[in-house]
Amino acid sequence: MESVLQVLFSFLGIDVSKGMLEVFLCYSDSRKARSSRFPNTQEGCLALVAWLGEDAHGCRVVLEATSRYHRLVERTLLGSCPVVELLNPRRARALSIGLGLSDKDDKVDAKVLSQAARLLQEREIAVPTIEAQELRDFSRAIDQMKEDAGKYLKRLEGLSPESAAFKALLKTAQELKDLAAAQELIWAEKAAQEPNTWRIYKLAMSVPSVGKVTARAVSVELPPNVEKVSMRKIVGYAGLAPRRHASGDKSLPPAIYGGNPRLRTALFMAAMNSVYRTKWNLAFYQALKDRKHISVKTEGGRHLKAITAVMRKLLCNIIAVIKRNEPWQKVQPARPHVPASKQAAA
Repeated sequence: MESVLQVLFSFLGIDVSKGMLEVFLCYSDSRKARSSRFPNTQEGCLALVAWLGEDAHGCRVVLEATSRYHRLVERTLLGSCPVVELLNPRRARALSIGLGLSDKDDKVDAKVLSQAARLLQEREIAVPTIEAQELRDFSRAIDQMKEDAGKYLKRLEGLSPESAAFKALLKTAQELKDLAAAQELIWAEKAAQEPNTWRIYKLAMSVPSVGKVTARAVSVELPPNVEKVSMRKIVGYAGLAPRRHASGDKSLPPAIYGGNPRLRTALFMAAMNSVYRTKWNLAFYQALKDRKHISVKTEGGRHLKAITAVMRKLLCNIIAVIKRNEPWQKVQPARPHVPASKQAAA
């Protein structure tokens, strides 16, 4: 079966717009590529699946992440194709330029995305299931409520407590906070019905200084196949891996940027909690902050670098318990013994 899939494996690129889907399908063998266009509606997505036919069973799909316009076709293809992936439009454009395609239109973009599907066969990050996506959207809505409540509270500064504006803003902020708290309970009930999300949530909760909010964000924002992804790639996915920038004899200091901002925000709050409230990582944080060779101009810069290291440590702890599928233990479990002969062979 595996060899048949290798022969029949196809690569589909989809350029998504609000009203249209431009598609380009190429193959791993000598078969001629084909292209078409479908409306970005439920009927159009079903017509795309019918157009793929038998090719859908061994098809790797890459489509641009375009606001919410890609969600319908993404969810439709998740039930028909073995692999569906999203690609940032900026990365797709960079690949287009790298392939020497200077033109920019829907057909060219779809062709480039099909080439991306061919080139990204070793990519480990997968798209979550429909149920996991719904839990992720629900979690993000809760976080947005809390963020909006914080904005209203911020606007209270400078207002008289007796003014109508102050009372209206305070009331709205409190209502949003109460609504978010109620939705947290509903989210937990729904997450309990999705086994993998609930498993990750409970395992993350077992790590010291990780609370319900951080565990919720981790359970929906991490890749669904987190057990199969290397620790290094997950750290990069979260935006906590320093990126090198060097060419020839010129070299800039490594910098941290990109990644999943929601996951990073949740880890930041957990890291602050582990340093200032539970004191679990206080010694680790202080040792990093006191290092003299850290090249920063302000005390705040030292704090951010140290707290980022704490965030990375917490994420590694969370990933470790998920991969091990066992709750956090105060004493590190012993590693399985590997015979010297196998170590030499490795």
